[in-house]
Amino acid sequence: GAGLLDAEATRWGVKIKFVKIQKIGTPGLEDVLAKKKRADLQNKEIVISAKAKKQASIIEAEGSRDSMMKEAEGEAQEMLSRANGSAQAIRNQADAEARSIKEISRAIGKRGEDPAAYLLALKYIDALRSVAVNDNTVVKFLPRDLTSVMTAEGFGVNTIFPPKSG
Repeated sequence: GAGLLDAEATRWGVKIKFVKIQKIGTPGLEDVLAKKKRADLQNKEIVISAKAKKQASIIEAEGSRDSMMKEAEGEAQEMLSRANGSAQAIRNQADAEARSIKEISRAIGKRGEDPAAYLLALKYIDALRSVAVNDNTVVKFLPRDLTSVMTAEGFGVNTIFPPKSG
């Protein structure tokens, strides 16, 4: 490469030993390369921005999911606590009723009466009270000797009673 330059330069009395190229100028190429570099940088910015938005969306969705899960767990715990409380109330009521029945049986038994008949009568009164509060219930008080006959006839089982002899 230095041979052609050296031949030309010797006419002027200059000797060329080596040639070093520092810059080659190409019109328009620098502009194209600069545009490409700017486009690459813009593409990288877009990708980085999209990744950041995606990560933010993921974090927000995970937070929302975790919040809903905690809320559901809280509601489940509340329901469980209510159920446990209701169950305990039922157990307490049953225990109190059992103690009451034992005490009533003991007291009535001391007087020589049948505690089962007394307790059955109490249950009958409770049942009658709960039925009587309905609007469409009619309560008729009958003489004691007619109640079994009227009830049996009402159910269509009057054939089991012997005809009344007059």
